[in-house]
Amino acid sequence: MIKCLPKDVQAQLRSGVTIFSLQQCVEELILNSIDAGATCVAVKIDIEACKLQVIDNGTGMCREDMERVGLRYNTSKCSSLEDLENLRFYGFRGEAISSIVSLAEML
Repeated sequence: MIKCLPKDVQAQLRSGVTIFSLQQCVEELILNSIDAGATCVAVKIDIEACKLQVIDNGTGMCREDMERVGLRYNTSKCSSLEDLENLRFYGFRGEAISSIVSLAEML
């Protein structure tokens, strides 16, 4: 379940992740797929339509998570400072997806 990180964890994680290129965007989305347990990932890019789609066989998200995905500091992978010491994920702060959402809103 995706939830907002506590303020003390947010303070430790402030990194200002910003996505500047299509390559960075694709990389972050693929890493997100891997974190979700995907063993097969497909990326479709339509430059003319300004569309990027990542399809994978990862665990997916429940309906409630769809409302929170893309909000800064919202993640399913970390919930406390103690979790930071034992992370086994590429992403965990909820910042890369948030940055991608912000970029997409500008297009």
